[in-house]
Amino acid sequence: MPTKEVMQLHLDVKEIVEGSNCRSRMNPAKFEELVQNVKKVGVLEPALVRRDEKGKFALIAGHRRLAAAKAAGLKEIPVRLLEVDEKQATEIQALENLHREDLSPLDEARAFKRLLDIGSHTVETLAAQVDKSVQYVYRSLRLLELPARAIKALEEGLITPGHAHQILRAPEKNAEALAEYATTRLEWQKRYPTVDELRDYVEKRIAKDLASAPFPKDVPYAEAVACSACPFNTGNQNALFDGATKGHCTNPACFNRKNAAYLKELQTQGAAKFAGLKFLGSAAENGYSSAPQQVKGSYVVEKVDEKIKKAMQAKPDSFAFGILKPSRWGGKKPRVVLLCKEAKLAGVTEPRTAPAYRELTPEEREREEFVRRHVEKAYWALALEKLDFDKADLIAYFQEEWEDDWRRRRLLPLLEAAGLNVNLESEFPEAGLEKKSREMIQQLVILSLLSSNGDEVAACLERKKVKVQEVMKKAKAEALKLWAEKQPAAA
Repeated sequence: MPTKEVMQLHLDVKEIVEGSNCRSRMNPAKFEELVQNVKKVGVLEPALVRRDEKGKFALIAGHRRLAAAKAAGLKEIPVRLLEVDEKQATEIQALENLHREDLSPLDEARAFKRLLDIGSHTVETLAAQVDKSVQYVYRSLRLLELPARAIKALEEGLITPGHAHQILRAPEKNAEALAEYATTRLEWQKRYPTVDELRDYVEKRIAKDLASAPFPKDVPYAEAVACSACPFNTGNQNALFDGATKGHCTNPACFNRKNAAYLKELQTQGAAKFAGLKFLGSAAENGYSSAPQQVKGSYVVEKVDEKIKKAMQAKPDSFAFGILKPSRWGGKKPRVVLLCKEAKLAGVTEPRTAPAYRELTPEEREREEFVRRHVEKAYWALALEKLDFDKADLIAYFQEEWEDDWRRRRLLPLLEAAGLNVNLESEFPEAGLEKKSREMIQQLVILSLLSSNGDEVAACLERKKVKVQEVMKKAKAEALKLWAEKQPAAA
């Protein structure tokens, strides 16, 4: 940009008016070094100033030199007086800052933004001016969209631009959670998460698989942009973010809205197909299980033949319709299905009932439950102490486990071993879990998943050369003793 220099002169430091500066922070050690150097030899490189609308000398470039001169006790510094307007001065200041070696990533982003805001450049011409790629400039500008917590962490050097770009892969609500994870020390490792760990966190905890999504992805849907053109589609993120895996959505709220809209459309289609029948709801397929498929207690009728049609006319109250969603292991899309209350009428074999057994007395049940809980608590406490799992891949399923009464009963000893005060009637212990470290929650999730196969946990403990049977035998003896102490004394 052509500029005209009016003159070079020495100005009283008090006469120079400081304005805005792209640089938000100065390295204290380097600044002190500059102060000591100024004390010895003075300011060698003239600062740049201009006359503002009030006739005062407004500083364009040289904020550190002026600050160092004041700290060194100098009364005057050399300056170059330029004949430029405010827009030109802003461009000179921003471009000079961009050529500093110690400019922080956020200060660089602010300088880029100022140049674009004043209309001096497009992203393409700016990239050419500073000898950077267009992608580099776009990536830099995105840093200014970080949540406040992440901006502070980046300024303080707690996270890197690599962390910042992973945080930016998700919308604002999820970005806050990512910023919290990135700036929280991993308790057992005594360090902060790496960029790779943060990327894994995005992929496993936030991203949704678009390939398995039933709703249309190439057109706008549910009042939202098409997935194929969405910035939160990881297939569109490689230009801005390193390591993005194609075919995932990092905006789970939008993904869930589209999914709900698609299920609502299916319900409407089902109501038209099975006119007059009640809609019961939806359920996931059994996967590899051979048990008859059910939705809300009614059996799925896989083949609607003439026999079924006659039964629908004869016993309309025995039929309804619902939505069968694909299991975690297979299936393409949810589908509308006919449902029947009666297994025989639906053409399926009703599951066998368990053989009869002697009913335990209330006292026996209470004793068995007490002993079981005590032994399993000791078992899980041992596992939590000795086993070290690093990933929290399946934490999203933890609350789902709690919603099922049978699974909740199985989880209680594990949660008690972790120090949580819970029982069968408790609400999901979200507040208690939040107080635990991320690593502890990772342990809980993985152990809860393994608990369906106790042999897996036992094998892991044995590999650690832990005497599992001795611990459990001791715990059982303690439980029986405690139980006896709880009982009222005999008359």
